[in-house]
Amino acid sequence: MALDPNAPVANEAAELAAEEAKRAAARARAVEINKYRAAAWDRAATAFLAGGFISPFITWMIGTRTLTLHDYFQMAFGIGICLVCALLLHFNGRDILEETFK
Repeated sequence: MALDPNAPVANEAAELAAEEAKRAAARARAVEINKYRAAAWDRAATAFLAGGFISPFITWMIGTRTLTLHDYFQMAFGIGICLVCALLLHFNGRDILEETFK
């Protein structure tokens, strides 16, 4: 019985191919998870934008009392805080995507 001289090389090549396939699958899974995380951060940013702009508008539209200058400053401050939070959340999601596709 003669041994096939290419058998160890073939086994090693098959093992390397299987290992590479596992790495590719893990990478694809990590990319999808990070895309999901980035989308969640972006949805939170959108919620802050909507809440920050819609809530003061509704207060202004259906308020039962006349708003004072102080009330308008408070609404402007709330809008500013929501805008800053939305930007930070959006940039965090963007950073996740940038790290994913390096």
